[in-house]
Amino acid sequence: MTDEEIAEGNTIIGKFMSFKEGKDTILPLPNGLLRDIGRIPLNMSDKLQYHSSWDWLMPIVDKIETMMRKTKVNDDRTFLEYCDNLYFMSIGDVFVQGDSKIDVVYKAVIKFINGID
Repeated sequence: MTDEEIAEGNTIIGKFMSFKEGKDTILPLPNGLLRDIGRIPLNMSDKLQYHSSWDWLMPIVDKIETMMRKTKVNDDRTFLEYCDNLYFMSIGDVFVQGDSKIDVVYKAVIKFINGID
């Protein structure tokens, strides 16, 4: 993915997590990172790490799983597999492939979020 695609994807995830975009908006960091790093304005999407950190990405996966349970989406339709040096992931009707676990989960999360908007 390009830097622009990563910045766009991270902003999509931030908005999904109810962060509002704007120069003065402060983004709380996930899983206690706030005490170590501080807070980041959402418009500084190059500072967001959903694409590279499980600590950032997994709370989003948890939120999606909770949404799926509430809407009674069949859990059998969520899977992650590895075959022929590629990872494949499905969340509901979303299917993606990627070069690494975090890459495929990140792409699936973005595609899932875009599908519910």
